[in-house]
Amino acid sequence: MPWRLTGQLIETCSCNMFCPCWFTVQELMIMDQGWCAGAMVFRAREGNSDGVTLDGRTVVFVIDFPGPTMFDGNATARLYIDDGANADQRRELEAICSGNKGGPMSALAPLIAKCRASGRPSATWIW
Repeated sequence: MPWRLTGQLIETCSCNMFCPCWFTVQELMIMDQGWCAGAMVFRAREGNSDGVTLDGRTVVFVIDFPGPTMFDGNATARLYIDDGANADQRRELEAICSGNKGGPMSALAPLIAKCRASGRPSATWIW
């Protein structure tokens, strides 16, 4: 199950200043609104997973935590993969982003109670 991705990551959430969850210290993870709605956009410059190239793919991961902290879990999430991805690329990106292939997303996966079906937006991605 080896995989590798390099590229750009942009994260945003509903907190006023910055996302305190990046500190991964429960005492610091106070959600400004008492809940958190966030999104991570990843544009793969280069990448592969089990022999499938992931170069140039864009993934948007949206998540909603009811709060009061990320560690309380019960989140709802959805993944969007650009419409240029083929079936193999979608399969691999879904497995990576769901944490099924290990890596950073595997730490987030246990906090997600509901995962909506992945979307396939037809949009122009401008970087």
